[in-house]
Amino acid sequence: MITGVVCDRNGKLKVPNKLREEIIEGFNDIKNLKNEELQQKKSSLLGEIYSAGQIKPYIFSAMIRRIK
Repeated sequence: MITGVVCDRNGKLKVPNKLREEIIEGFNDIKNLKNEELQQKKSSLLGEIYSAGQIKPYIFSAMIRRIK
């Protein structure tokens, strides 16, 4: 891992599993939230997804559409 990005044996960049898990967990959590708490969590979750998107474009693109 280099500065939060995984580099595989072939030199390809990968999103760390921990970040993937946090995004999926966060997405599942927003289903039970309301109003202000929901908006705050959505913003945070979108930030994590966009961060992962810097490593691998279009990752979680369906999730982004559902959040918005």
